[in-house]
Amino acid sequence: MLVRCCSVAAIALSGLVAGCGNGSDTADLPQGAPNILLILADDVGVEMLSMYQVGDDAPPTPQLDALAARGIRFNQAWSNPTCSPTRASIQTGRHANRTGMGWVIAQGDSFALPLAETTLPELLGSATPAYATAIFGKWHLGAEYSPGGGNQAPNTAGFDYFSGTLQAVPKYSSWIQVVDGETTERTGYLTAAQADDALAWIKDRTGPWYAYVALQAPYEIPHLPPSELYTVQTPAECSQDRRACYKAALEAMDTKIGTLLAGIPADVLANTNVIFMGDNGTPNPVIGSPYSMGRGKLTLYEGGIRVPLIISGPAVLSSLAGTTSDELVHAVDLFATVATMAGVSVGDLTLDGESLVPILLNQGGTGDTLFSQSFEANGFGPSENRTRNEVAIRNAKYKLIRFCLTGAEELYDLEADPFELDNLLPAQEQYAKPLRQALASKNIGCL
Repeated sequence: MLVRCCSVAAIALSGLVAGCGNGSDTADLPQGAPNILLILADDVGVEMLSMYQVGDDAPPTPQLDALAARGIRFNQAWSNPTCSPTRASIQTGRHANRTGMGWVIAQGDSFALPLAETTLPELLGSATPAYATAIFGKWHLGAEYSPGGGNQAPNTAGFDYFSGTLQAVPKYSSWIQVVDGETTERTGYLTAAQADDALAWIKDRTGPWYAYVALQAPYEIPHLPPSELYTVQTPAECSQDRRACYKAALEAMDTKIGTLLAGIPADVLANTNVIFMGDNGTPNPVIGSPYSMGRGKLTLYEGGIRVPLIISGPAVLSSLAGTTSDELVHAVDLFATVATMAGVSVGDLTLDGESLVPILLNQGGTGDTLFSQSFEANGFGPSENRTRNEVAIRNAKYKLIRFCLTGAEELYDLEADPFELDNLLPAQEQYAKPLRQALASKNIGCL
């Protein structure tokens, strides 16, 4: 994370995986180039997966449960509160204040992920042997006419192949599909199509590959998936119970993840590191206990940024299968993690994330502070032009949220009060000071 920023030369894989102070011998990593499957869910917080034991009304997710049983589940993973900043941080390893991606990309937005950013597919394409790279699903890092946007934006950003949508689509039964810049009308069920397209591409690979499957699921648009994909009880119309339809969409996503994993040949899957993560918390209209309305997606409260993260595959020490980690980790760490898994040097890039591979090998943790932020509008303009500007920072116990436009702050004891019901300020000012100092020392306060 930014508060534990390092030069990525430190995690180059010639000899040691230093990871900004977390050393590990790469001899512990499996030999050969593993495949990497990164599945990003859209709008799902930890309370929506029963394995986290946070909510009490989660749908069944047997495929994700099985993935966690084969790997490591992270209990304290953060994202950004909206999807575009999280997607940018995954693909660059850098926080929003560096990429300019502080809020969700809207239709007609003039800002896009800067072309100067080095992305994961660009990095993996430089490996020996080079990785084949593809994205399936939602790109959401540039609008149609923005610089760096357009139908070929994912290809321009380094992906060999793109099959999906530039932004969120409003219908799950019909949409405009983009394949390497060419558009066609597509019908079916969106989540199934995205997973099936990924499987077809994976089956056609002969060398190492990186597949980024950015499902638009479960997402905030109410819809009923095909009945064979879910078991939860749903109404005839989603307007009668939006949360029930959201749960059905989540279970349907789990079903199609199972189809995807089951369709990969066993020997290929055995050599594939699978990463599953949520891009932000559950949407407010469908959020449930213990989080409350107004403290989900779009906010820096735990309901908006605490998300599921599961990693399974040959990079995980076999004795750690089925375990959990309380290390403080962030979506921004996935760039360095994937680079380490692939054995690719990242040269002199400056990243805000750290490789999680030492955790997967039981050889140490990451830093002791997490950071997240949101700001609107996107870009690098002066702060006075922003309509939103907020930052959050936490250590193992305390979390500080700063609302930059008003100067207001809130402090929570996440050990005693994980759902942020009791603001400790101003009574316990002493616990906020170290977090303010951490923000100041790394120059990551209000933009």
